[in-house]
Amino acid sequence: PPPEVFNLFDDLLLLANGKMLYHGPLEGALTHFTSMGFVCPVRKDLASFLLEITTPTGQLEYASKQLLIAVHATTGGYNSSLVSSNGGMLIPLEEMASSFWSDSAVGNAMLQQLSEPFDPANSHPAALEKRRYALSPLQAIAVTTKRQMKLVLRDKVLLKGRMMQIVAVSLMVGSLFFQLGHAVGDARSFFGAAFMVILFMSMGSMPQIGVVMAQKGVSMKHRDSLLYPGYAHGAAMALSQLPVSIMEATLFSCIIYFMVGFHLTPAYFFTFWVIVVASNLCLTALFRLLAVLAPNPTLAAAYGGLALLVLILTSGFAIVRGSIPLMWIWAYYLSPVSGQ
Repeated sequence: PPPEVFNLFDDLLLLANGKMLYHGPLEGALTHFTSMGFVCPVRKDLASFLLEITTPTGQLEYASKQLLIAVHATTGGYNSSLVSSNGGMLIPLEEMASSFWSDSAVGNAMLQQLSEPFDPANSHPAALEKRRYALSPLQAIAVTTKRQMKLVLRDKVLLKGRMMQIVAVSLMVGSLFFQLGHAVGDARSFFGAAFMVILFMSMGSMPQIGVVMAQKGVSMKHRDSLLYPGYAHGAAMALSQLPVSIMEATLFSCIIYFMVGFHLTPAYFFTFWVIVVASNLCLTALFRLLAVLAPNPTLAAAYGGLALLVLILTSGFAIVRGSIPLMWIWAYYLSPVSGQ
């Protein structure tokens, strides 16, 4: 950081290769490393100086004459034995770390404090969390849902593209089944229109695989770190998809319902709308499940395609229910695509 920001620090923690070289007040850092034999020039800011003395070049540049003499080095270069034994470092990092604990007042005070046993009775009741998760189930679901909603609204390109796709497909399907008659012979056409509606909902839910796979690594890392339980993230994804599904189903239903010529009765329309919303939610949940179970995006896409094929074949439209083999009839009753 720039000197103006660095000088605002209260405490400084200097680490190098896993070794703690200093941890204490900022004003004591320069004094400590000066006592070790390193001199910070006036032209050099403190942050850069502290970083550079952890390297061989920086140690040689800022070493005092006393330090160079002590390690049998000259101002013209390194001693060969020094290069071979310490990797070019005038003072090895291990020695710098041990010097902090033994030679600095801050290190001695910290070591003394750490050597005293800690009595949990003297701590604040809320200092240490004793539950598996710091958040309650409702708090975890609320926090993850808020984050998931932000991620959904942030992806404006996907939302706009999905809305445009819905309008285009609904107009296309509506024009194919435009203003069907209500005779008995038109029943098959109504079934075809309803099947196309559910089929589009299922195909439109497949992008959930990519969304879940993109967030899978982060969510599993958070779960393993006990930031929140796994079901909180699952509930958050379902809740964040609810307003999107309602918006998609409403737009799709309002266009295709009246173009096809279904009965213009409020009860029938809202029944149709509820079925479309429920199907959309069910199918998005199915593809999210497949994405969670799949180890990589390639297999997730394969699982999604296979599931979509099974849903179409066992829908009762491509193959009538009576012709579906008994070994596959269970898929017909479980499929959200069947029973139009």
